[in-house]
Amino acid sequence: MKQAGGVEARDYLRSMLTDNREIILMGAEKDQYGRSVVEVFAMTDTPGVEVGVNGEMILSGMAHYYECYKKSCPVNAHQYGFLEQEAIANKTGVWSNGNAERPWDYRRRNK
Repeated sequence: MKQAGGVEARDYLRSMLTDNREIILMGAEKDQYGRSVVEVFAMTDTPGVEVGVNGEMILSGMAHYYECYKKSCPVNAHQYGFLEQEAIANKTGVWSNGNAERPWDYRRRNK
């Protein structure tokens, strides 16, 4: 949360998960900090239609693509790298200021 864009990313995620929408979690790997690595899908108002939250977060520049965890996200991981490149090209979210720092670099620098 202390990293630039952390609060904005949290708030954007919260806005996607409003109205007590049903969510589906797929994957079960843990990262080195003990956090679950999953793909998140939020149901929409249209029955049977869900939004891929991970992809939306990456495309909006509110999340980074962690390639090392792509095996944990078997449904859409193949497109996350492309979505991040699109966010970078469009200077969206954290990419808007040109000084975006990847979270793993931020953590390493701020140990």
